[in-house]
Amino acid sequence: MGDGVNAHYYLRSVKAACAYARIQIQDPSVKPGAGVTIAIIDTGLDTGILRHWEFEGAQVSNNEPGCCERDDTWSHGTMVAGVIVAQRGNAVPSDISPAFNFHGAAWGAAVKMFPIRLGTGGSAPYNPITPLGLASEDMAIANDLSEVLADPDIDIVNMSFGYRGLIENYDGGELQSVLDDFIRVAAQGDKAERDKVLLVRSAGNHNGNSCNEGTDNCVMGAIDATSPSVVAGLPVYVEELRSHWVAVAGIREDGEMYDASNRCGIAAEWCIAAPGEAILVPLYKQKGSTITRSYGYAPGTSFAAPLVAAGLALVKQYFRDQIGNDEVLTRLLESARVTPDDVPPGGQCPAHLNLDGDLSDCELSSATGRGVMDLDAATRPMGPLSVALGASVAGARVPASASVLRGGAAFGDGLAAAMGGRELALFDELGAPFWVDLGGFAAPASRPGLASRLGRLMAPAGKRYGWAGGSAHIWPGGGALELPFATTRLRLAVNRAQAEGDWGHMGLAPLASGGVAVTGGEQWQVSAFASSRQLGGAEWQAARAAGALLAWRPQGHFGARLGLIREFDGALGADAAGAFGALAADTAFAGADVRAAVLGWRLSASAELGLVAARARPGLVRGISRLATSALSLSGERVLEDGGLVRLSLSRPLRVERGRLQLSIPSGRDRRGTVLRQLVDAPLRPSGHQLDVGAVWHRPAGAGELRLGSTLSLQPGHVAANDPELSLLAGWRLPF
Repeated sequence: MGDGVNAHYYLRSVKAACAYARIQIQDPSVKPGAGVTIAIIDTGLDTGILRHWEFEGAQVSNNEPGCCERDDTWSHGTMVAGVIVAQRGNAVPSDISPAFNFHGAAWGAAVKMFPIRLGTGGSAPYNPITPLGLASEDMAIANDLSEVLADPDIDIVNMSFGYRGLIENYDGGELQSVLDDFIRVAAQGDKAERDKVLLVRSAGNHNGNSCNEGTDNCVMGAIDATSPSVVAGLPVYVEELRSHWVAVAGIREDGEMYDASNRCGIAAEWCIAAPGEAILVPLYKQKGSTITRSYGYAPGTSFAAPLVAAGLALVKQYFRDQIGNDEVLTRLLESARVTPDDVPPGGQCPAHLNLDGDLSDCELSSATGRGVMDLDAATRPMGPLSVALGASVAGARVPASASVLRGGAAFGDGLAAAMGGRELALFDELGAPFWVDLGGFAAPASRPGLASRLGRLMAPAGKRYGWAGGSAHIWPGGGALELPFATTRLRLAVNRAQAEGDWGHMGLAPLASGGVAVTGGEQWQVSAFASSRQLGGAEWQAARAAGALLAWRPQGHFGARLGLIREFDGALGADAAGAFGALAADTAFAGADVRAAVLGWRLSASAELGLVAARARPGLVRGISRLATSALSLSGERVLEDGGLVRLSLSRPLRVERGRLQLSIPSGRDRRGTVLRQLVDAPLRPSGHQLDVGAVWHRPAGAGELRLGSTLSLQPGHVAANDPELSLLAGWRLPF
C-alpha cells in the first residue's frame, strides 16, 4: 500500500513526514522518537510471546501484563500504543488481509504501559460526574499518576480516558478542593517548569451523547460538548498545570471536527486538535484461550491524544532535548494551524479565545483551540534565526542573515575549510536551536573582475590617458564578455607601486584616495598613502587602509622594498560582519627583485614575504594568529622593432602560508537556556597555489597604442579543485 507516511490520512494531516525528514538529516541511523519515553495509562498492551507483529522490534513494556483487560474486548491500550509505536516495515502474517502498511507516529520512542481498569464509557443517557464523585476518585487517580511520575525515564504521559462532565459546568475552587491530591501530583511542584513531565489528555467524546432535559449543555436531547471533559480541562482553573498539560480534541480527514469530539471551548489556550476519526490501529483481544490479532479503524479523541504525545516526542527529539519540556509544548501549541473564531459585528472576542488582549479579533478557535497539530511548522524556525553572542539565548543576538566572514584572496579556501563541516546553532524567536553548517557563513573572496584587469593593462602611472577596451573571461563550461568603458584617471606614484605589485602585498590596499611620494632619481622612492572610499572598479569592496612603502631600485641587477599596510576594516582583504564582529590588521612585508638583460629581453624576478598581525573585535571570531604570507613573480619583456612590446609573466599571487583561526561558536543550549559553545582552532592555509601565466602585446596604432593581453590562471583563488580560467583583454589607448 505504499509508504506508511502516506498510507493513512492522520500522518499526512499532522505533516509527520516533514519532521521525519528533518530528524533523518540530523542522524539517518535513528528512528523518529528515539530517546524519548512515553508512558501510557490505559488498559494494557499485547506483549505476549507472540505479540502483535506491529510491536516486534519496538521498545515496549507492560508494568502489569494481563492486569486490566476486559475479556472479549479489543484492547484499548494496545490500540493507543499502536498509534505511537507500531513499527515501520514489519512483516505481516500471510493470513491477514488486507495487510496494511502503516506505522506509529513516533515508532522509535519507548513506550511504558501502566495498566488501569477502564469503564465502557457508560450508557445513555449522559450523566456528568458530580463533585462528590470526583472526590471519591481523587486518591485513586492521584496514585495512578504518581506511580508513573516516579519513573525518572518518563518524558510524556498519555491519558486517553476521562469522566463525563464539561469543565465549563464546574466551579474552579470546588474542583481544586475535591481533586487536591491529583492536582498536587500533576502539578509536579518539586520540579522546574522545564523538567516537568508533559501530560496529554483526550478531550472526550461526549458531543451528541443523548441526554435528559435539564442536564447541562443538553440541547434537543443531545449534548453540545462545547469544552473538554472535566479533568481534561483543569488548566482553565489550575494555573500550576498550564506549562505542561494539553487537552486533545479530534478532527476528521477533511479537517472538520470529529462529530463526537468535545470542543476546546474555554480551555482553548491549553487545547489542540489532531485526527480522531477512523484511525488505523493494531487490534488485540483475548477470549478464554483464543487470541485475535488484526487491524481496525478506531474513532475518538482516545486516538487523537497519542498522536499529540508522539508529536511532542518528535519535537523533543529534533531539538536534541535541549529545550525544556514546557518549551516543547509551547512550540507545538504556537505552531498549530488555527482558524480563529470570527467576531460578530459590533461584538468582541471572548476572553478565552484571545491571546493578545485586543478583543477586536480572536487568536484561538472555540472548536480546535490552538489549532491542528502541525509537525512541519513545529520543526521549522519561528521568526528569523539569529546568533547568540551572550551566555543565554535570552541575551544579545545578531541576525544570522547579517553575519558573514568573507575571505580575502590570499586565504583562498582556507577560511571555508576552517569553518566548513562544523555545526553552528542558530536560535529562533522562541529560543529553539537550529543547526547549520558554519561553513555557510564563509563567503568567498571578491576577486578582481575583468574591468579591473583591463584597467591595469591600459592605464600606466604618472600620465593622463583616455582609453577604450573590452575583455573576455573563459572557463570550462562558460565564459563572459565585457565592453565596459572609456575613462581618464590621474594616478599617484604610490598607485604605480600597487599596480605593478597587484600580485603582492600592495594589492591589499584599494587605490589610494590620498598620499604623498618622494623619489630620489630612479634609485629609491618613499611613499605614504591612505584610502577611505571605493575606487578602482565595482568589484573592490569599500575599505579604509593606510600605509607606507620604501623602495630601492638602483641601476644594477638588484632591488628591495619594505612596506607597512594597516587595514582598518579587514585582514588580508578578509572582512567580518554581524555575529563575526570586525577585523583589522597590520601587515609588514619585505621584497626583493632581480633584473637582467638576456638576448634582448629584460628579465625580472620578484618575491615578497610578509607577517600579519590581525585583530578581531567582539564576535564569534576570538582571534587570528600571526599570519605568514608570500608572493612570487617572474617576467620577461622585449621591445619590438615596430616600437611595440611583448611581455610574458608567471606569478603566484599573495597567499597565506601559515596561520590559524580561533572561533567560539554556539553549538546548542541546555534546558536552562544557557548557550553551549565550541572552541574552534583551525589552520587557514589554502588548498592550492594559484599560478597566473600572462602575455601582453603592445603595438603603436595611429596616434595611440593597441594593447592585447591574456592570462591563464591555474588553481585560481588558491583552490586546488578549481578549474583553470582564461582571460582575454584588448584595448586602444590615446595619450592627452
